[in-house]
Amino acid sequence: MPVKSLPVAKRHAFTLVELLVVIAIIGILISLLLPAVMQVRSAARWTSCKNNLSQMAKATLNYEAAFQKFPPGCNLNTGASWQAFILSYLDQDNISQLIEVSDDTFRWNSDIGEDVVQQKLAIFRCAEDPVSDSVPADFLFGNPIFPEKYPSSYIGVSSGTTPDNEDVTATRVDYLNLQLTTGNANNLSAKNTVEAIRSGVLTATQNDLKTVVKFGDIKDGSSNTAIIGETIFDTSLEIQGKTVGSDHWCIGSYSIDFRFGTEGDDPSRNSQDVSEVMGSTGGALVPLNYYHSSQGLTSFPSNAEHERVIRRITWAFGSWHPGDNSTFCFADGSTRIISASMSAEAYASLGHKDDGQNNFDF
Repeated sequence: MPVKSLPVAKRHAFTLVELLVVIAIIGILISLLLPAVMQVRSAARWTSCKNNLSQMAKATLNYEAAFQKFPPGCNLNTGASWQAFILSYLDQDNISQLIEVSDDTFRWNSDIGEDVVQQKLAIFRCAEDPVSDSVPADFLFGNPIFPEKYPSSYIGVSSGTTPDNEDVTATRVDYLNLQLTTGNANNLSAKNTVEAIRSGVLTATQNDLKTVVKFGDIKDGSSNTAIIGETIFDTSLEIQGKTVGSDHWCIGSYSIDFRFGTEGDDPSRNSQDVSEVMGSTGGALVPLNYYHSSQGLTSFPSNAEHERVIRRITWAFGSWHPGDNSTFCFADGSTRIISASMSAEAYASLGHKDDGQNNFDF
């Protein structure tokens, strides 16, 4: 009996055209989804940044509750910044004890100082910040002692005003002018300078000068007064071959400590570079996100103008987030996104604790 052969099953396969159609569809779907994914990731980074500022605001208010005064923006006797004073309220007692902010025995240009400035504290870095957590020596201005300092994405609001001669945008502050004395109390220029340095909440101080701010000094209302904001760290920016970048650091710096310029390893080095940890909302003179807008400059008419641009960049607040905005935390513990389109008058008032302007819609 002959054997009946079974029918051969038909094989199904994609044709080349069908395969190309499927690939094209997948590509279209990815192109449609990718912007949404990137937008979600950007929103997550912004949320993380706001959370950092919220924690810093709460730590600052806890410090104020404990000592009946806000931490100084920086102490020129020690080089410690506002971050150093709130470390204990951020569960960083181990680092706080190393610094000993209550006296002037600690030195940043020491072995312990090297350990401190290299501490990687994520709360002081925005997730959107492209700068490396460990900054190499060839990325810094000048000739630093420690090449692996940990950069900061946030600085304290020291001022909301500017003196007539724009001294507030200078990176270096004459510590002798932190408060008015009998000799210069009637000098308008001296008054403007002191007002510009001290009009905010986190201001420069010295151990023997009572320039710190109390909660009651915030006459414009805590919800209208910013205390900490985002900033731009980038020393690689150049315009026509001239460096115009800025550097900001966590916890403190030997460049703030006036002792470094007189008793340190380099007696000729200037100090009091308070822009490393503090900034100004000084209206039109120090606009928000000036780092980004300055890149549209094509030339500097003079060396003085070049220096002025550098000072404005280093003293200005700014953000790496998309859009022309930046995030601040306020003296009531809240955080808000501030647009660079805000009027110069309103923006200046945001950093001023008692200018009588408190009706702006931030």
